[in-house]
Amino acid sequence: MLPKRLQTGDTVGLISPAGVAGEEWIQKTCRGLEAVGLKTEFAPSLFRTTWGYAASAQERADDFQTMLCRADIQMILFGGGEVCHELLPLMPYDLIRQNPKIICSYSDSTTLLNSIYAKTGLITYYGASPGTFHALTPYNRKCFEEMFFMGKARPFLEGEPWKTIWNGQAEGILIGGYLENFALLTDGAYLPISPDKHYLLFLEDHIRFHQPAAVARYLAHIEQSQFFRQVTGLLFGHYSEPQNPDLIALLQRFAACHALPTIFCDDFGHGDRNAILPIGVPAFLDAQRQQLIFQQDTVL
Repeated sequence: MLPKRLQTGDTVGLISPAGVAGEEWIQKTCRGLEAVGLKTEFAPSLFRTTWGYAASAQERADDFQTMLCRADIQMILFGGGEVCHELLPLMPYDLIRQNPKIICSYSDSTTLLNSIYAKTGLITYYGASPGTFHALTPYNRKCFEEMFFMGKARPFLEGEPWKTIWNGQAEGILIGGYLENFALLTDGAYLPISPDKHYLLFLEDHIRFHQPAAVARYLAHIEQSQFFRQVTGLLFGHYSEPQNPDLIALLQRFAACHALPTIFCDDFGHGDRNAILPIGVPAFLDAQRQQLIFQQDTVL
């Protein structure tokens, strides 16, 4: 299930399900979105601190429902934080099916993006966040516009050279996001996986959050899941600047153990490049040619 593409003048609803949004920080986001021809609306609980670290779980879930029900909102955008898992039992999944809209975020929001796709069939989008628009780079702007204003089946837009970790080709449904949050979801009630499908997994992390040993821990957790039996390939995103040799060695061991076509790149994640990956879209990964191709349109 695909949402409709964006058009100039459309409105983006800003919510904060993963933490507390700062007013000055959000105003920078609004100016960046205006630069690409979009208007903004704030959710009622965007700046609330009911629970100290965020608005209450119900307030944050209600914000989702508010934005879904408003006919003038075409896109829902939010950032990362720590507490999206609190919302999983409260999310209005039926309402999301009835009101398919562009839902985009990254980091801790991996939790919501993947559960929404798995439980409703709606394609969601990983990579851009409100912070992406504070100093919108030409690469990030092009990725955003190609994904949401055009949305045609096409190759992933590469910003920097990719690194082949293990050769091979793979096809499957794109799924993934921030490593820790995706690992917490695997084999859980809010990530139901179709047993007859194959998945292309994309993951990212950052050295300021997790040293290579912690990356190994979460990869091992995913590796030991039932879900991993259906994974055909891996795209791993930005981790550090410069590239960390211990991480690359870890990925090489992981890929070799499973003969898993694997590529490393710096084009998505917690770095400067915020390319967007559509969760739920079938894709083709060619590790030798260092290419990822979206095999269907990404918006209607």
